[in-house]
Amino acid sequence: MASESIIPYNIIDLIAEFEIDGHIANIESIKRFGLNESFRLSNGDSNMPDYLLQRVNHLAFRNIPGMMENITRISTHIPNGSIEDANYLSFPKLVKLHDGSLYHKDHDGNYWRMFFYEDGNDLSAATDRASVASETGKVFGAFLSQFSGMDAMQLHDTVIGLHDTEYKLGYLEDAFHNNIAGRAALIQSEYDFINERGDIMCGVLYLGMAGQLPLRVVHNNACLGSLLQRNDGRGIVIANLDTVMAGYLAYDFGHAFMSITIANTDDDAEIAPDIDVKLFEAFTKSYLQRVANVIQPMEVQSLMLGVLMMPYLRAVQYLNDYLNGDISHQVNYHDQNLKRARFYINLVKNIENAQPELKLVIDKCAGEYVSSMTKPQ
Repeated sequence: MASESIIPYNIIDLIAEFEIDGHIANIESIKRFGLNESFRLSNGDSNMPDYLLQRVNHLAFRNIPGMMENITRISTHIPNGSIEDANYLSFPKLVKLHDGSLYHKDHDGNYWRMFFYEDGNDLSAATDRASVASETGKVFGAFLSQFSGMDAMQLHDTVIGLHDTEYKLGYLEDAFHNNIAGRAALIQSEYDFINERGDIMCGVLYLGMAGQLPLRVVHNNACLGSLLQRNDGRGIVIANLDTVMAGYLAYDFGHAFMSITIANTDDDAEIAPDIDVKLFEAFTKSYLQRVANVIQPMEVQSLMLGVLMMPYLRAVQYLNDYLNGDISHQVNYHDQNLKRARFYINLVKNIENAQPELKLVIDKCAGEYVSSMTKPQ
């Protein structure tokens, strides 16, 4: 078993809080699951499952009880949609504590939870990009369809203002004028670029506020890093449910395509990749096939806004951190967050240049697959 000198927590005592079978023979720190610190617990009994122990990042996720309720609702929901989709998608299964709780809070204020370990292949590692694009569209389209019957307002907000463009722009404006790190003069052109597009990038939010877009259960982090291809060939595991909450369909559509576009891009890159219209078509076709029975006409119109706003919000995020002295994102040199922001600004520019072609793809796929859309209520 891994020694406690390697792992900076009393993992053995933590494991004892949960209802597990068998005995843990090895503990391995793994990097797969984003913001949370994760440990694979390998079972010494080959007939018993392995487990995933996580320390939840309570600085990023401020409502841990609400998050855990959300995950329970999602993983136990009886899905809408086809039986095929229900069998295709699966979600991590929680392991409860001995008292039936969903998480443990230790003496240092850390929050811990456990899942049955899901083994699988990282979808982003596949070499056939068209297949990856199509599969990603299928996954997040199926997800939207499965939860179309759930009241999104039942879910708790786990990240405040995650995709609220107006909220994020307010923070950027404050950071620019407060100029804590003395860097505002260095980003004037980037700041102007962001402000020139503010109204357009708030489009999804404004349509929602006007009641023209339905509030839905959406993933809110619809990226390749959230997906595992099961080793048994039985479909896809959406391994990360921390950000599932109320939102708009365009959020997942835009986020997923951004993830496909930037897959395997170097973190130091400043020049963004060109937009591959064929990849976009493979993704859009697969997505709209899965949501054809639930998507509304105005949601189709909002898809292009989602594609634009997701890299735009990333640029806002990195500029904000750069202005505040790199307090949220780890950097290896002083202007890395600025380079990251420029990468996403360049990606927005590339999307803008490709926008006429992308709109044609959306119209073509919607016309082909969304033949009987419901009218907005």
